[in-house]
Amino acid sequence: MFYRVIFHEDALDDLESMDKRLAASVYDKVMSYLCSAPFELGKPLKGEHTGLYSYRLGKCRVLYSIDKDRRTITIIKVGLRKDVYDT
Repeated sequence: MFYRVIFHEDALDDLESMDKRLAASVYDKVMSYLCSAPFELGKPLKGEHTGLYSYRLGKCRVLYSIDKDRRTITIIKVGLRKDVYDT
């Protein structure tokens, strides 16, 4: 079962500001792995980020939400761990 992946405008900006190789790696892993197992690969977040999940890719984190009914994943933010949780 695959989920359709939607990148929020902010997440696309995050990818564009990253190193090109790193951004390509993050994009490829999201499209290859995360879309097939979003609940298994991601960690549910708490506190002010309740309802979102975090997918760890080395030093990077991908924050996303899941819509089970529409079978979509919306990528909210992409970045280094130290920056991604800031709102």
